[in-house]
Amino acid sequence: MLLLGKGSSDSLSWRLSCKFLFLPLLFLTSCQQASDEDAAALSTDKLGAFNHPALNSENDTSEAKSSPAMAGLLVPKFEIVDLDGQPVSLEKYQGKTVMLNFWALWCTPCLAEMPSLERLYKKLGSKGLEIVAISIDEKEALERIDSFRNKNSLSFSVLQTSEKSLDKLLGLTGVPETFFIGPDGKFLNFLDPESSSNAPRVVGERPWDSLEYIGALERLLARVS
Repeated sequence: MLLLGKGSSDSLSWRLSCKFLFLPLLFLTSCQQASDEDAAALSTDKLGAFNHPALNSENDTSEAKSSPAMAGLLVPKFEIVDLDGQPVSLEKYQGKTVMLNFWALWCTPCLAEMPSLERLYKKLGSKGLEIVAISIDEKEALERIDSFRNKNSLSFSVLQTSEKSLDKLLGLTGVPETFFIGPDGKFLNFLDPESSSNAPRVVGERPWDSLEYIGALERLLARVS
């Protein structure tokens, strides 16, 4: 599971190791400050923290930050390109149930879950499930993204975005992070077997090709058909 921790406003990077504590009437965010040396020594695959300009925003006004509140809202438009650098619109997927997966080449859990997404797509793609994996790597990485797609024989859509305000538009908190969109182009609640959360987003790596998740997604498809 990937979360972001913020350092002081004059910091050049996100600080690692962030805890979120929920109390009945109070939300506390406790971020443990790490020195640059400590941060460099910690691996992102263990802590799930990362640094990316697309998520570097001090002020968050997004309705999407509250996952349950997203259900029924239209997915906002943002810049997307295919691996040839040509603009793409999510509207091309309207009429299908979409898993919108955000990932990056430098994210170990992201790369680890890609094969399970491919197996899931082979199982449910013909039943109306569309998987769209959007890399938040910079445009200079398009060739490497394409190489990764070919090496892993990914048959679902792999795209890229350089949008710098995904935290505001989608409430994106980390990668991998997956959103569910109905055939009408609106966010759709998904009952996550692991967390028991019923919301349009799943944060972190999941065994998407497991019987448990395939069953949950089949129920989702049946609900919107």
